[in-house]
Amino acid sequence: MALESVRLILDSILLRVKGIGPAVQSLSAGRLFTLMGTMLQSGIPLLEVLSLCRAATRNRLLKQLFYQLEDDVINGRGIGPGLTTADCIPRGAAQMISTAEGSGRLAEVIQTVGEFYEEEGERLIKQAVKILEPAIILVMGVFVSFIVMSIMLPLLDVSSVG
Repeated sequence: MALESVRLILDSILLRVKGIGPAVQSLSAGRLFTLMGTMLQSGIPLLEVLSLCRAATRNRLLKQLFYQLEDDVINGRGIGPGLTTADCIPRGAAQMISTAEGSGRLAEVIQTVGEFYEEEGERLIKQAVKILEPAIILVMGVFVSFIVMSIMLPLLDVSSVG
C-alpha cells in the first residue's frame, strides 16, 4: 500500500511540474481522449469505454479520475462534471467535452479534442527538448573534458619526469 501512495505522489508531481507538467498532462489526456473517441464511435458503451481507458493508463491520478467518471455515469451525472473538477485534465478539454455531452456529439468531439491535445503535448515536449539541448551539450562537454584530462595529465606527468 505504501508503494501505491508513493506512485500516486510521483504521478501527481509529474503532472504538475513546471515545464514538463503541461506537456505530460496534454499528451496523456490527448491519448486517452483519442482512445475514448475511437471506442465511442465504434459503438462501445460509455461505461465499458471508461473501464478500458482506466486499464490503459498507468498514471494513478488518471485511474482515480476514471473510477470517479464511472461512478458519475452510473449515478446519472455524466462525465462532464467529473472532468471539469479534475486537475489532471486540461481545463479547455474538460469544458469542450462537457459541452459536447450536452449536445449529444460526445464521440466526435472527444476524438477531436484528443487529437488536438496529443499534438499540443508533442509540441510542448519539442519545446522542452529545445531548451534542454544546450544544457545537455554543456554537461557532455564537461564529461569529455574530464576524461581527456584524466588521460592527458598522467601522460604529461610521465614525460616531464624523464
